[in-house]
Amino acid sequence: MHAFLYASAGAAALMIATASPAQTVRTTLPIPPAPFDGVIAPDVANSRPMPVQPVRAPAGAPNVLLFMSDDVGFAMSSAFGGPVPTPNFERLAAMGQRYNRFHTTGICSPSRAALLTGRNHHAAGNGYLSDLPASFPGYMGRMGPDTATIAQMLRLNGYNSAMFGKDHNVPKSEQSEAGPFDNWPTGRGFEYYYGFIAGDNDQYSPPCSGGSAGSRRRRIRATCSTSDWPTRSSAMSTTRRQPRPTSPS
Repeated sequence: MHAFLYASAGAAALMIATASPAQTVRTTLPIPPAPFDGVIAPDVANSRPMPVQPVRAPAGAPNVLLFMSDDVGFAMSSAFGGPVPTPNFERLAAMGQRYNRFHTTGICSPSRAALLTGRNHHAAGNGYLSDLPASFPGYMGRMGPDTATIAQMLRLNGYNSAMFGKDHNVPKSEQSEAGPFDNWPTGRGFEYYYGFIAGDNDQYSPPCSGGSAGSRRRRIRATCSTSDWPTRSSAMSTTRRQPRPTSPS
């Protein structure tokens, strides 16, 4: 099956995976390669290569939808007893799992960092807005390599990933097309990103960036429409669902 992570906070993230009966031990990431079980003989005719086994998600891996909305209180949605009718959220919640101990920080960059890493926002380096960093511990505006995101953990477990929408976790000095891109979504475990990385933008036609983790170049468009995001998300999902070539056994 395929599994997804879709995150949005004004931003959205997507992950896909195929199940595999192998690679059952996942206590260490990256998952160690399987021991060589082929044959190395003095000649090619009697040698047998080991079949390549790409990392896949565990059998029965669920689809995961992670959604974050800026400036909306925890109890606003009707899915959590709030006054704002959110029937689609209610349907999703009825099919999934509700959690009620997320510690929102009341501001977007720290909340997103806490959500993506599962850590206190100071431990994730985002005590305040990422584009207004301060040279104090916990306020550097960067998620360090020691604070892995859910995207990184799921990708190392065989998921594919993409993020769409607002990010706002990139310091201003790193937001240009020149990079560096370590703190862009594609540097934090997402294989593809399409959206805007600034904190505030035009509500309907914000400047958008797009690119994959394999490309160092991040194409920056003059404007994009938020209506593009569902289309690009669907296209990303379809592309990632295509069979991947594997070495013959």
